[in-house]
Amino acid sequence: MCMLILQSITYVACFDAKDFDTDRLYTPGPPVHLPLVSDTMKMVMKNVVYDEVTGDAYFKIDMLDNINLPVKDYLPSIIGDTTYVFQNEISSQKTVRYSVANGMIRIDSMMFESGILIINIEQSGGALYDECTVRIPSLFREAGIPFEVLIPGENMLPGSGVPFVQDISGYRFLFKENTMFDVEFTYRAQIPESAPTFNADVQFAYAQWKRLYGNFGKHTVVHNPETVAINVFDEYAGYLTQAAVQFKEAFFDLEVQNSAGFPMLLNIDEFSTSVHHQVENVGNLQIATNTPQEKYITSQGKIANENIASGFHTPFPDSFTFTLSSAMNPNANQAQRNFITETSGATFTKAEMKIPLYFKATDVVIMDTLNFSVKEKPEDYELLFNIKNNIPMDAVLEVWLMDSQNALIPNSLVFKPLTIPAAHVDTETGRVLEADNSIRHLAFPMNEETMTQAQKLLIILTMKNNNYVRMNKDSYVVLNIGTKSKLNLNDFEDDE
Repeated sequence: MCMLILQSITYVACFDAKDFDTDRLYTPGPPVHLPLVSDTMKMVMKNVVYDEVTGDAYFKIDMLDNINLPVKDYLPSIIGDTTYVFQNEISSQKTVRYSVANGMIRIDSMMFESGILIINIEQSGGALYDECTVRIPSLFREAGIPFEVLIPGENMLPGSGVPFVQDISGYRFLFKENTMFDVEFTYRAQIPESAPTFNADVQFAYAQWKRLYGNFGKHTVVHNPETVAINVFDEYAGYLTQAAVQFKEAFFDLEVQNSAGFPMLLNIDEFSTSVHHQVENVGNLQIATNTPQEKYITSQGKIANENIASGFHTPFPDSFTFTLSSAMNPNANQAQRNFITETSGATFTKAEMKIPLYFKATDVVIMDTLNFSVKEKPEDYELLFNIKNNIPMDAVLEVWLMDSQNALIPNSLVFKPLTIPAAHVDTETGRVLEADNSIRHLAFPMNEETMTQAQKLLIILTMKNNNYVRMNKDSYVVLNIGTKSKLNLNDFEDDE
């Protein structure tokens, strides 16, 4: 779970007889303390980020490239490539209103990016019209100038009329009433003595909107599943082979800028990892509504589910897959006036999976090698340990002797494994309240030959915690090792 980089300062236990005034010492001196090793072991964990405020450590998995919410996907049934057909029999000048009910959709106006208007007029019975004027008051290119076209009689021959086609790119459409999808048409024609009848067939084909205003109702878009590779655990692949790690929590940390004029609800419907862990209905994020006065509005929050964290227990996965759906106007608020322009969109400025180092762990082994040498011949050799543990995990300390080639000296375990208590922790938050300080005296039963070979100390810490604890950038262990020994002055010769 974690890796220690131990920065050590080694002190050699040595002294010279000239440092003592032997004329004034009649008996062997009292016990003295000689420093051997002083080491600050600071926990430096690979691939983790620290919270700027709390200092808490967490893994971060960037998933920004795997989220895309095109706003136009929300409106496939309103304009898109849909063709609308309106028909009515006309025998004189008349205004006709067509209403197309479409759920809760209320459109005030729109501007066409592209599309065509098709008008078919077919006559039947009586004399033929010489011409027909079609006027659509709600459709105009410039303010106050509605669309109007004169269709000659040859375009209206029974069974052989040629449809009138008009490019409506850049045209604007105002709807008379927004309670329904309303379109108003006015037809004018010269009426002969023997009046025929005709059918008017008006179509908007291949229409793509550029700007759209109104209330578009509630729509849900299901997005394709996305898979994200995980590499933050690579440093620990062989390091935690025997360890068991259980995270307390994991969550999606999201920030999105909305430049569309409707609220959205982003749902993570399903989450799974490559080790066959799966969570359904993970959670959602409310995305606020942009207003016409703002370029965009930013919403941020996290989507969390207590079951997500269980997907990252050892063995760690190398990828996860999530499925998104998003809803526009999730509350179907009829009073909500919506808008979409050609620049509208939902853009994620942050999309991350975060896994705080808030965990339980057993058998996390940490090792370091320190220089060590004893030059003199102390009697009744005893080790003095002064330990300050600011890591919220219990540890079992083992110290072995090594030779100059970094090989373990046989049977050189310096003492029986020593238990080091964890730092004092707030049981509710898992954060360290106070470091644990302890002093231990241990016999050092090494013979002179073994001590002569010793050039280095191998320090092994096997750490575990039974409750959930948090790691942060201040997690460390200070280990001071010295000796408490009686010195026999006869062992020293005066060089003078």
